Amino acid sequence: MSSLREQIIQALRERPQGLRRAELRRAAGAHSKEDTREFGYALRGMLQQGDVVKQGRGRLALPDTSKNVTGNVTVHARGFGFLTPDAGGEDVFIPPAKLGNAFAGDRVRVQIVEQTDKGPVGMVTDILQRGHTRLTGEYVNSGPTPVIRPMRRDYPDEVELIFPRRLPMEDYPVDGDWIVAEILFPDTSRQALRGKYLSTLNQGASLTEDMDAIVAEYALPEPYSDAEQAAAAAMTPRRIAREDWSHLTTVTIDPVDAKDFDDAISLEMTDNPDIVRAGVHIADVAAYIIPDSDWDRQARRRGFTAYLPGRTLPMLPKPLAADLCSLKEGAPRPAHSVFLDIDRQSGEILSTRRARALIHVSKRLNFSEVEAFLAGRKNPGWGDDVAAAVKELGRLSHLLRQIRQRKEAFLDLATTEVRVLYSDDPPAVTGFQESRPNPAHQLVEEFMLAANVAVAKELIREKIPGLFRVHGTPKSKDVDDFRAWVRSALRLKAGKLDSRGSVNAFLHEITDHPAAQIIFNGFLRTLPRAVYAAACSEHFGLGKDQYTHFTSPIRRYADLTVHQQLWRKDLGEELLSQEECEARAKEVTAIEAINDEAYFAALDRVKIRYLNQRRGAGEKVVFQAVISRATPDGLALFIPELGLMGFAPKTLLGEDDFIYAAKTCSLRARHADRVYHCGDIISVRPHKADVARGELVLRPA
Repeated sequence: MSSLREQIIQALRERPQGLRRAELRRAAGAHSKEDTREFGYALRGMLQQGDVVKQGRGRLALPDTSKNVTGNVTVHARGFGFLTPDAGGEDVFIPPAKLGNAFAGDRVRVQIVEQTDKGPVGMVTDILQRGHTRLTGEYVNSGPTPVIRPMRRDYPDEVELIFPRRLPMEDYPVDGDWIVAEILFPDTSRQALRGKYLSTLNQGASLTEDMDAIVAEYALPEPYSDAEQAAAAAMTPRRIAREDWSHLTTVTIDPVDAKDFDDAISLEMTDNPDIVRAGVHIADVAAYIIPDSDWDRQARRRGFTAYLPGRTLPMLPKPLAADLCSLKEGAPRPAHSVFLDIDRQSGEILSTRRARALIHVSKRLNFSEVEAFLAGRKNPGWGDDVAAAVKELGRLSHLLRQIRQRKEAFLDLATTEVRVLYSDDPPAVTGFQESRPNPAHQLVEEFMLAANVAVAKELIREKIPGLFRVHGTPKSKDVDDFRAWVRSALRLKAGKLDSRGSVNAFLHEITDHPAAQIIFNGFLRTLPRAVYAAACSEHFGLGKDQYTHFTSPIRRYADLTVHQQLWRKDLGEELLSQEECEARAKEVTAIEAINDEAYFAALDRVKIRYLNQRRGAGEKVVFQAVISRATPDGLALFIPELGLMGFAPKTLLGEDDFIYAAKTCSLRARHADRVYHCGDIISVRPHKADVARGELVLRPA
């Protein structure tokens, strides 16, 4: 077989333009019936492995390795895809006809077939690994054949469903159930995707059932068992020399509904009246989680604490996350601390020191009360020492932020977040609340950033392999596209946007513009994802050259890895290698992307189910929406009140025919004086709120 493979390769080397199958068989010396059979086996394997590729008009050829890239593919709802190359570089556009039978999430090999002004264009030549093997979705049996409507928007709206033979009638789902199906991938692009029914999750009628479906679709980790929780509750910390700082005035500042507390801040005066010392105290999770232990493997597999509306899936067992490791008020706790000596007048950090500490949290505070206090409200009964500490910490954080703005010109992308409010019993959405960053959030942020930088510098200085948080510079092409959209669609001049300072200047200018939020969102889409890496490089958004994640080891395995490395260093134990850290960096980056996708999918469905509940109760639901984009098919709309995107097809805009103007990115009525531009505000009401797909169809109110 190996000699036949070599003959096939040699034949194609001699004819780089390619050969048809019969021509290749003869050129490889396969003439007899037996040779022809062996040729078929060999060629099939070579095609699967990518050693031979198919070209146009039925020709076979050796792959042009200079034009081949591998990576994961994403698929747009309109049928085209993009490949993000493993080796970096520009994303590759894949037209619908060149996707073959690749689907979203698949790892593929793509051959570059064209280089355009907008970037490379490619065709999928090989599917190396399927990204998904199962789908979670809504069961529908109202058409000619039963279907599953996948939760994932990057899969077809409906996938034909087949059932196992001899499935008892009582085990069949009913319309509206959340179900799980095995994906039956087609052999060719001409065949349809199908699914094989596996199980019914629930009836799809409540917030709890929606979250169960999200957990199943994104394979989020199952909760720790009762036995594991009990074992965790009995754990004791490893011993290490500690400094006793329990006498310091120390506070935690978190959301009012926080359950675990992994960071606290203290303040003390030094012998020099011009220098104050702030302590950033982090839960010493490494004291409990021993590297390569069962607990460590569990935490590594989870990667993060996953947050869904009304549900938290912790990285660590609850007895650790919410009790033993948690920096609770009034309880002595081991901490991993960074002390910052700060010039009281300028806010400059003069020196830093890391230490193992024993601390005692004086007071648990929440963001709302700290915000009110910093705004001038009188001491709300905290005690004079706590009030004085918080006031000074607030002043210092303001100075720290001013220095960062001046020296690092960090991207100031503070946006309004819409929080979901819900009841616990039974879990149900009760409303929404807008939340913007405020001085209380910034107080915590500044000290956590300073601690993360101090630890990153130590890792580099001491040559300790670790995990760094890196964020690349946006591609000039993406920024140019954004500027062009702002100019044509919103009739605004954005300037060059060739630095963080120029970006901040533009975004501050349009803060009061009706379309400010969609402009912010548009610019965010130009930025690459922040990732973890074993090699330290820039964090573009923060304007930092050295940065790691150290301050949330209860919730992030990347932080825990850094803590474990420093534990090894402090005790003179063997460190993880650079290669081992790189492997972990890739793992947690991938897990983070899945968790983010699950969170946003859950959030959309929660909001859409809430709309359906209000409509079902007979309430007239009308919103003010901002036109985010006009397209040939209709209007993309953003509802600030919900923090939710929707779409108004042009067929629902009125009886008139609407014409798309590409130059102005607008929709104009053919026979009436009506034009829809980006940034316009219109009143809308839900036309269809689809929980299963997480899609909202709107029409003018």
